[in-house]
Amino acid sequence: MVAMKAIEKIVANLGATNINGHLEELLVDGILYAFKEQTSSDIFNMTLNGFVVVLNSLEWRVRPYLPQICDTIKVCLDNKSCKVRQKAAYAISQIAGVLKQCEEEQLMANLGVVLHEKLAEECPEVLGSVMEALKAIKHHQ
Repeated sequence: MVAMKAIEKIVANLGATNINGHLEELLVDGILYAFKEQTSSDIFNMTLNGFVVVLNSLEWRVRPYLPQICDTIKVCLDNKSCKVRQKAAYAISQIAGVLKQCEEEQLMANLGVVLHEKLAEECPEVLGSVMEALKAIKHHQ
């Protein structure tokens, strides 16, 4: 939790322009692992914020990692926990701009299909996040 908060603050304040390829790979790998493995709601919020800050800071350099990132988010959308599904949908709404910037319209369309299938969601919080994510995808297409 502390490491993710530190990464978030460093990248938010200093940017990601001086991060070399190897460090970039380790960073994305680490935030993806943290995103998948979070357990409590507090840790999830911190992990999600760090995840979004890093991806947005890397901009077009995140492109090679986007298929893996989207697959991870899709797995989280199928989680039994409402909170995990909600945060996964929220993550999509936050990275839709990066998907557009990296010209990954196919990935964005695929996420849109997955989100469309989630419109029958029973948890209202998740449904709200799903609708917000669909709105973000529509806005960036």
